[in-house]
Amino acid sequence: MSDTLIQLHVLSGGHIPAERFTAETKLLEVGDSLDLYELVMQVEDTFGVTVPDAELATCTTVGDLVRVIDRLRAVRAALVEG
Repeated sequence: MSDTLIQLHVLSGGHIPAERFTAETKLLEVGDSLDLYELVMQVEDTFGVTVPDAELATCTTVGDLVRVIDRLRAVRAALVEG
């Protein structure tokens, strides 16, 4: 399990057992739309990124969201270094 996936599991409240919280887990299994909105707000605060609505709309699984977060973190790191 990647660091981002572990942090995302913690931010989600952990109501899905860790062994079932995988990259293939559907975001709708994590919670309803309000839960997902709150999760994205926590993600943005925790990781220091802003997840654009257009990118969020393409995410259907936890893995999709992890990839978006990791990409945004890499972009932010490159800007800070560059």
